Amino acid sequence: MALEGVFRDWRRQQSLFPFLRRQFFDVAAVHGFLEAHLPDGADFPAAGEEAALFLEGGFAVKLCGAGRAGEGEEFFAAAIYGAPVPAAEAGLAAMAADLFARFDLTDIQLALSGPEDARLAGLKRRLEALNLGFAVSVGGEAGFAITLPGLEGPLCSGGAFAGGVGCRISAGALSRALAARQAALPGPMPCDFYFAVGGEEAELLAMGLAADLRGEGFFAETGFPEQDIRAQQAQAAALGARYLTLVNSEAMEKGGCIVENAATGERTLAALDSETLSRLLYDAELGQITESFDAAALQGLFGGAV
Repeated sequence: MALEGVFRDWRRQQSLFPFLRRQFFDVAAVHGFLEAHLPDGADFPAAGEEAALFLEGGFAVKLCGAGRAGEGEEFFAAAIYGAPVPAAEAGLAAMAADLFARFDLTDIQLALSGPEDARLAGLKRRLEALNLGFAVSVGGEAGFAITLPGLEGPLCSGGAFAGGVGCRISAGALSRALAARQAALPGPMPCDFYFAVGGEEAELLAMGLAADLRGEGFFAETGFPEQDIRAQQAQAAALGARYLTLVNSEAMEKGGCIVENAATGERTLAALDSETLSRLLYDAELGQITESFDAAALQGLFGGAV
């Protein structure tokens, strides 16, 4: 049984790393970091000379990547080149905190270290502006670390290097934290549009629409005409599709497709173009947002005129 438990833990970590990697890159992108390739055993400070090629215009360069340390431990790293300043260090800490918040790890502890100088004073002011709590240990090497109560070792550590600042997030420590907390992982991206198709002509039209919608950032999936419509509807339900879009000869003769709102069951005949379909989703979301507002609050915002 003990061996089975070890195997399950190993399988969980192997399947979890790609998921954590996607979450890291998503959060880093929101913070303005560009993805870069890290060879095994490399780290961003070691790649500083390569990054210098991008600094000719005097710009700060924000890069992130996933790698494997010399001992085989997987990690995520981010660095800001050309700006070894407190604001950059605070930005790295904020990015890491946002990543941990995705997994409800909100009781993290941020600790600053280093001499009592302009760097530490500036870093404290910026972390206060970001509403990030922290503790300070004056002395030792300048840097920061993020830990979690009950977890051995840091989740994240960072600081300055020649020409910039960087941080490293341990994928192993994050995996152990999630296992210890039995944290609920963020669910998969919901399917926005599922195209149930009847025949090859409908399939080709649906494939083009799905490609256009994906280009706009939607999750769009297309069924196979070899499956009957009921099987495709079941697939749409399994994916949690928000809209089931039926494309068949009958709908195409009317110049459109039949769109069913999965939440309400309402059916609409819509034009066969991505702009019309995306507008359905935007209008539905806008309606939900509007309903969530309190009329009195709106009156207060607009001086009594709504």
